[in-house]
Amino acid sequence: MTFGQYFSGYVSFVKRMEAKFKALLDEASELPLGATAIGTSLSVHEGYLSKVYEKLNLVTGKKFKMEENLFDGLQNADFYIEISANLKRLATTLSKIATDFRILSSGPRAGINELNLPAVQPGSSIMPGKVNPVIPELINQIGYQICGNDVAITMAVEGGELDLNVWEPVIIKNLCESFKLLQNGLIIFANKCIDGLEPNEQICAKFANDSTALSTIISSIFGYKVGTKVARKAFEEDKSVKEVVLELKILKPDEADEVLDPFVMIYPQKSASIIKKYKKLYDLA
Repeated sequence: MTFGQYFSGYVSFVKRMEAKFKALLDEASELPLGATAIGTSLSVHEGYLSKVYEKLNLVTGKKFKMEENLFDGLQNADFYIEISANLKRLATTLSKIATDFRILSSGPRAGINELNLPAVQPGSSIMPGKVNPVIPELINQIGYQICGNDVAITMAVEGGELDLNVWEPVIIKNLCESFKLLQNGLIIFANKCIDGLEPNEQICAKFANDSTALSTIISSIFGYKVGTKVARKAFEEDKSVKEVVLELKILKPDEADEVLDPFVMIYPQKSASIIKKYKKLYDLA
């Protein structure tokens, strides 16, 4: 696959999370304001409930509304779990993306080295010239902390008793911390890591052309046994699939160039067209 295809998965995730948090905003606008102690609205002055939300919306510019059931609003804090769960969902997937960057940038000589991370510090204190993945590691640690916060929030919500949940201070403290960590972390991740990412084109091209995965299309045209034979010979003799295919006279040089172009394998319509063409050419359809 191309880096464009790979990163499209990241973009899709970000769009899904954006839509999710927008949906949560609407639910978050429901407040138990006016419920007083336990939801009975005891001692609320006449006309207060009809005016307080109108005034609140005027002052804040938001659209707050009263919860449909004020007893539910005071007794149950499950909405905090949903917010925290989605913060955790965002944080853990960002951490996974950061780990991908760390793996893909490992090297330069004893790792994958397909991706170049921007250098944001002088280097390793023991290995001159080494670029440490400090920003991805920061995102990993933010993810771990937010997972811990989520556990604390979950336990505090579960600990609610009867008419009230008296553990809201620990809920709010951990939620605020999770929001703040992500708010700051995302800006740093975008500005000091993602903006400066560069693919190592020479390494990527070499890996693509040397990959035994190219035998997959040989298998699709000439059958599984032929594909397996090519892959095994390429691996055992440290040759490219193209070298083996030409050596075994499976394809002519110009045919091998077309069939074993790595870009054929990344587009379904193109690979299907090539397979159909060569099955017909070699009377294998």
